Amino acid sequence: MRVWRPMGSVVSIVVGAQISILGCSKPPAADPRAAINEEAGGTIVRAALNTPAVAPSGLSYSTPDANYAKTVPIEPNIPTLQAGAPLTFQIAPALPVGLQLNSLTGVISGTPSSSNALDSSTRTVTAWNSAGSVSTTLHITITAAPAFPPLTVFRYGLNPAVCAVGLTCRITPIQDAPIAAVTLTEGPLPAGVSLDTVDPGIGFKCFPG
Repeated sequence: MRVWRPMGSVVSIVVGAQISILGCSKPPAADPRAAINEEAGGTIVRAALNTPAVAPSGLSYSTPDANYAKTVPIEPNIPTLQAGAPLTFQIAPALPVGLQLNSLTGVISGTPSSSNALDSSTRTVTAWNSAGSVSTTLHITITAAPAFPPLTVFRYGLNPAVCAVGLTCRITPIQDAPIAAVTLTEGPLPAGVSLDTVDPGIGFKCFPG
């Protein structure tokens, strides 16, 4: 007969594979986290005791003072905690349009919408669990969308273009500045040829005449 007396727990008497519980009206519910060890023909069940939740503390963000331009995707703003495992994150007031707070991880990501007003303000992020909560502040500034520099070079390297019959081809332009959009000013293009108005390559497939 072996006696196991975990601190703060009920004494269990183990004989062979049978377990009797002294000092309570009924056996405790089975704990899926229990660790089971085989010892000298008997089975000793060491039930994992409930571990109290630790309140989150020491919340901070990778970019506490952020400057975000409209229409430009932001680098994810990632939180860290010195202690505790939060169940959820909340922010107030709400983030600018186009940005999101992941309520489980606390990560802030997204692309500020062009509809946002130019603004600089402080927001409070709170992480909490059943034991408590912790808060930190973020200063977020929304700036104007970046202006495109003047476009002085725009041409296609293959002109005229040659494509073998039945093959799909793509002609990529040469340019010296970013392009917001492209329109076709003369045309129409031959059958099977299309212009990508955002990424201004020309794709086509040649067919026998």
